[in-house]
Amino acid sequence: MSVATLKYSLKANAFEAQQLRAAEQKALGFHRTIMGIASLKHQVGEARPNPVLNVPDEADEKLSEEVLNRYQNLRHRRTHALRKKARATYLAYGFLRGYEYSDIEYYAHEAPDLDRVERIIFDNIEIPTDVEAARTIIHDTKQRWERWRQFALGVEDEPMRKTA
Repeated sequence: MSVATLKYSLKANAFEAQQLRAAEQKALGFHRTIMGIASLKHQVGEARPNPVLNVPDEADEKLSEEVLNRYQNLRHRRTHALRKKARATYLAYGFLRGYEYSDIEYYAHEAPDLDRVERIIFDNIEIPTDVEAARTIIHDTKQRWERWRQFALGVEDEPMRKTA
């Protein structure tokens, strides 16, 4: 694996976020249609059978609840799991390209998942077939990673994030 693999992974994460956002909007629009919020024929909050699906109000509410749960699950996936994965991948990509942490994230509200970043880095470093060269690369990468990690955690003179 290599830096090119990480770049592809970053693009895949961005595409997945875009698709999740579109699915969220579709589910939210469907929820609004069911509840009559998006209807021009009825006032908002007016009790009525659904003209689109022609089902009773109790079924409307049940279907609306299912659609709203789907929307919330999609949104949680995008804003929590995928966002953390993309951030860790981006930090690992920057590290392998030789950037300092402050060049990638100058200011952050919370610390990144550095264990995840480390796993990504050591899964994607290019190791030559020569044993001595491989040992040297791994050793140098570990040393550089420890310095980078300390700076990312804010152990240097200026912490990189708010503590309050």
